[in-house]
Amino acid sequence: MPLKRILISWTAREIESSIFPLLGQLSSEFEITLLVINVSMASGLKSRLSILKKKKIISDYYITPKCMNNFSFHVYLKRISKILCLNNFDIWLASSDMQISERYILEFSIPVKCKRICMSTSLSYLFQYHQGLAETLVFDRFSTSTMDNIKNLDNYTYFKFKKNIPHLKSLIKKCASVRSFLQLFTNKNKLLVIYFYFVNIKKNILRFLNQYVYPIIVVRKIFSFRKFDNLTQLSDGTSDGYIFFDRYEVAAYTKLFNNKFVYLSKPAEVYKGSCDNGIILGVLSGWEREEFLQDDIISLYVKDFVSIYHRCNACRLDLRPHPDSHPVNNWYSKLIKLLELQNINCKIVKCSQPITLVAKKYNYVAGFASAALRDVKLVNPDISVIGLVSPSKRLFVNPKFVLGSSDGIDWIEGNEYYFNSKPLDFNNRDSVIDIINAIMKN
Repeated sequence: MPLKRILISWTAREIESSIFPLLGQLSSEFEITLLVINVSMASGLKSRLSILKKKKIISDYYITPKCMNNFSFHVYLKRISKILCLNNFDIWLASSDMQISERYILEFSIPVKCKRICMSTSLSYLFQYHQGLAETLVFDRFSTSTMDNIKNLDNYTYFKFKKNIPHLKSLIKKCASVRSFLQLFTNKNKLLVIYFYFVNIKKNILRFLNQYVYPIIVVRKIFSFRKFDNLTQLSDGTSDGYIFFDRYEVAAYTKLFNNKFVYLSKPAEVYKGSCDNGIILGVLSGWEREEFLQDDIISLYVKDFVSIYHRCNACRLDLRPHPDSHPVNNWYSKLIKLLELQNINCKIVKCSQPITLVAKKYNYVAGFASAALRDVKLVNPDISVIGLVSPSKRLFVNPKFVLGSSDGIDWIEGNEYYFNSKPLDFNNRDSVIDIINAIMKN
């Protein structure tokens, strides 16, 4: 009996940690084609993909161009979509189905009969930037009628807007002109405000070009946001199945999407034990693309790292940069100087390997509220994982909730606060392979 065909589209940054561990099991049941979205691609990834193809673990692979905001990217997607379409795929597994590359796949690369599965290994956009709604969904805090209203993204946005009308009126009076708006800020922050203003304009222009102008020219289609796309940055809720690795996310998306095929899964590989060497791996996320960082934010990292260092009786702190950060133009050197002034033995380490593999060399992993913390705890449950509350609060109201249930992850805030989490439980979780097969039968 011929193998069924599966298309897996994933970012280069996460494919080695999220997808590679699954390939061995998948290859016995499926003919695998990989579409790698070129985001923060490690230098050796292409050669590792070639080895997988040579060993016949995967059938083929394609890597998108690095620049994904220009016209040529759409031309590439049109061409590759025609090639992928010839495979007549039975399953499409993706990290979301709403990004531009995924909309091309949805429209032109897979047949109607193809089962669509979204597997979310990153932090949920809903839990990061719409925490009030996420908490409401998880903890059943409203009636069915309220749910019906909020299920429409425009209604939900209006709901938030209406609630804040008094504050907006007050702000408008103060900001009658751009000049008066800038006067609300100190001279030190004016340039920062102007910078982020133009960054936001650029972002909206690129969105308009990529969702409307380029697709109309290339394929005579527009890729506007569907229901829930902008709210979740994941999907509109119509895929055949959804796979998550946190129980709060399962609860929230089951209700939001009104979809019963939302599953709680476990990693394909789980490592046992930790390296008892007294060294902490510090994860530097949060402002990874910034060259300069405000002194008060850096001091928050220092505050929490120093507290962890002494609490764990550590002998060294290894600081791992985010893969998206610039190798030279970043704020990490300033952080190291401030830590050394506190008698902390620390250094920068490379980020070329998946953090789940690197973490095996440590008995503590600590950092900003990011997906890295949850990934490490899922794959290395014996390692102590600690979130830094102080810097995380500068971006999130409730850092712990950003990671969903935060099961297995402890939290620290200077010397005043330490939270021990509920242990991570792998019971009542199915493997990704079993979930895919279950969705295939539906």
